[in-house]
Amino acid sequence: MDEQKNKTEDYHRFEEYIKEHQYYKEQQKVTIRFATMKAMLNAAWSIVDLYDYMDKNNLVYGGNPKQAIWFHPLTGHINLRDTLNFMDVNDELEEENYSELTAPEVIQNKSMHYTRDGQNWSLAVLLYEFFYHNDGPYKGIASAMQSFLNPNEEYSWMAEQGIFNMSDESQENRPIRGVQDSLLKYWGMFPSVLQDAFTKTFVEGKKHPEKRLTPYEWKKIINQLKTSYIECQCGYKHFIVKFEKNLEGHWCCPKCKKIYYIFSNGDDEIYLTTDTVIKRNQFYPKESDNGESIGMVVENTKQKGLFGIKNISNETWVGIYPDNMEKSIEPGGGIPIWQGLKIMLPDGQQWKIQGEQK
Repeated sequence: MDEQKNKTEDYHRFEEYIKEHQYYKEQQKVTIRFATMKAMLNAAWSIVDLYDYMDKNNLVYGGNPKQAIWFHPLTGHINLRDTLNFMDVNDELEEENYSELTAPEVIQNKSMHYTRDGQNWSLAVLLYEFFYHNDGPYKGIASAMQSFLNPNEEYSWMAEQGIFNMSDESQENRPIRGVQDSLLKYWGMFPSVLQDAFTKTFVEGKKHPEKRLTPYEWKKIINQLKTSYIECQCGYKHFIVKFEKNLEGHWCCPKCKKIYYIFSNGDDEIYLTTDTVIKRNQFYPKESDNGESIGMVVENTKQKGLFGIKNISNETWVGIYPDNMEKSIEPGGGIPIWQGLKIMLPDGQQWKIQGEQK
């Protein structure tokens, strides 16, 4: 079944997704989109994972990744069609035309070598186009009013004078309605953690390359998006920020009122409900998403309506009750879901069930 779903001819190019390209299949018009939000976020993870691989191996991509990256619409599985353009970090830049993926310092001749900073810029632009179906962070009203003789002139202007088109600090280069409607539509669809990441990169990171997000930092953000996208059993699907808050400060489904308890380590959150399975990469964001489950919410067999977290990993956790009493949670063991309860992992992380008070 998986082989059938991931047939090579079913993959589509990166640019076909961001342009929402249409074609005819069996006399039916088809728009190239991901079938589900889960598939889209899997695809985003795959992009970041590719760049993380290059970062760890001192490699950069010398070609145009938008032409090399293909995705499957049902799963988000990535297929890299061109593996011949990997270059070593610090290799001299080849003579070629610029693109929207080219870092500003390269366009301004401040760097003549492939660098991690340049690679981080390329990744951010790629993700910006991926999520918001647009032509880059500096296309807007101000850029449209310029007269460019060729693309390189446009990229030079963007590197020197370009203003981030979704910046809160300036209205000068806002997206053009009727032309960049997709950017305006999708910008508010995703949680603010994504907006903040792009704003940091394209405002501060333009002049200060060290402030650009690394593949590892992007992995944490994509993990947060994957965790916060909830598919409730009643059929309601959205990011958790679109849910309602109960009196204890936990989230609940606006349709069926099912409660999603906030389980947080201070930086990241997991949302616990009756059918939640905790993945390893949710507890350890630095690790790749290999599908391994290490915890799950289960109902107490002796007391109906009482739920707890069961340890299904091969590690021992420590449960810390609100009165600071500790309990060892061996593999196969569990602990009830109570307000104020904490679980300490072997690496010292502490995750706490704590609602966000208004």
